Amino acid sequence: MLTVVEKQGSRRVGYLSVLKLAGGALHERRVKVEYGDDVGRVRVVPLPDGRVVLVTGEDAQFFEL
Repeated sequence: MLTVVEKQGSRRVGYLSVLKLAGGALHERRVKVEYGDDVGRVRVVPLPDGRVVLVTGEDAQFFEL
């Protein structure tokens, strides 16, 4: 499962949270993807071939799971 989470403090930071179920346990990996006002523009787009595109306020790139 992929979702965007944000942390607000002295600086707004957006993370992509990657959740995987393995060995009966849920594992999370968070990757910083954006800062500031652009956090609200982050999108994750699943493609029919199994790849995922990460769209930020300024860029679009394939995201490695």
